Amino acid sequence: MNKKSFFSGIAVGILAVLLVLTVRTGIVAVRGSSNSSTKISENVEKKLGDLQRIVSRFYLNEADLEDGQLEDGIYKGFMSALNDPYSVYYTKEETADVNQNMKGTYYGIGAQLMQNAETNVLTVSKCFEGSGAAESGLQPYDIITEVDGTDITGMDISSAVALIKGDAGTKVTLTVYRESEPEPLHITITRREVEIPTVEYEVLEDNIGYILLTEFDETSVSQFNKAYSTLMDQNVDGLVVDLRNNPGGLLSVVRELLGHFVPDDGMIVYTEDKYGHKEKLYAKTSSLCSKPLVVLVNEYSASASEIFSGAVQDHGTGTILGTTTYGKGVMQQVIDLQDGTSVKVTVSKYFTPSGQDINGKGITPDVKVEQDEAVRYLSDVPYEQDTQLQAAVRQIKETAR
Repeated sequence: MNKKSFFSGIAVGILAVLLVLTVRTGIVAVRGSSNSSTKISENVEKKLGDLQRIVSRFYLNEADLEDGQLEDGIYKGFMSALNDPYSVYYTKEETADVNQNMKGTYYGIGAQLMQNAETNVLTVSKCFEGSGAAESGLQPYDIITEVDGTDITGMDISSAVALIKGDAGTKVTLTVYRESEPEPLHITITRREVEIPTVEYEVLEDNIGYILLTEFDETSVSQFNKAYSTLMDQNVDGLVVDLRNNPGGLLSVVRELLGHFVPDDGMIVYTEDKYGHKEKLYAKTSSLCSKPLVVLVNEYSASASEIFSGAVQDHGTGTILGTTTYGKGVMQQVIDLQDGTSVKVTVSKYFTPSGQDINGKGITPDVKVEQDEAVRYLSDVPYEQDTQLQAAVRQIKETAR
């Protein structure tokens, strides 16, 4: 499997891929009548009973089934029947992991993972500096096939990550395929507390500030604001915000960060649910950037990244540069089921301030610049090879004239 063919099918599959509403609703709030298309046949309970008896009588490996495994499978199957990749059922363990991940800290190996949309193959996109993953020798592009001997081929990314995470000080062994190695590798990593570094920043040539934002999670606000303030204090001549490969995250975080880049209380997005109800959402007022701005995007910039770039584009406060974004124009809500489990369900579509419906279409950049094929899928590209970033610097210099 070569890198080009693998990544050409990637869906943005990091855990923060979804634009998630921070409101969490109890099951009581969602009870009510359902229309005929979603009613469950009265024969379902009988058929489930038949299946249970068949498994109990005939299934060879019944003793290997864990408590609750069949029940969780039923619930996951129910949600998967919606044919919506963003609507899923989470077990207790997965619910806890998702909640922890959105806070930006967790106990695990310290690697960022992506999943192929067509094959569900799980691959490493980045190992955080100083993490157990980095120290163990795990590398970007490593394809994970087993976790402690459990085959994760085709497994939902949330379930696979739940196996990889664990208590601090415990060990996990990953079986990985690496293109340069003839045989699979077995890499053992000690889990530790990880705070996801979602922001990196520096001053580029010609006094241009640069901020890389990899996710929109709870820790991103303080990290981004620190980077922004530092660069503004250094009186940079312009600013590049890099959202390439950013899969999204929390809507509340987007609202906070856009306070720097849209007018006071400017609308950043509006949503519409199945009943036609519309809600306008506004940026939280902050210090408005007065420097020329370029936002870098690519085909893996999704969800919250698209709200960010769409708002900047519609308000005319910056230039969107790169390639057309992923095109995820729907929002999810996490709903607690009061027993430690939860469901994440698509609840609305969203539109940019000017009314663009970007679902399945993406944000079209103001300036289209393709990345060189040799480095197209790398997360850390040297500046001299990064044609998109170089174009962003040139754009700022032209704007500042």
